[in-house]
Amino acid sequence: MQQGPYERYVLRRVWGPDSIRLLESARRLHEQTLAQRAMNHLAGGPKGGSTPAA
Repeated sequence: MQQGPYERYVLRRVWGPDSIRLLESARRLHEQTLAQRAMNHLAGGPKGGSTPAA
């Protein structure tokens, strides 16, 4: 389903016009969280769990 135009079409049909922006925002946030966890791991920061947002 994650095939660019087809994915956007399905999301719009199922969840409405804001769904694409919401999904892209969630993906960016997920990538940022993974990057932050990787940096914490490399720096010897807290293990596991999520860190609170500042």
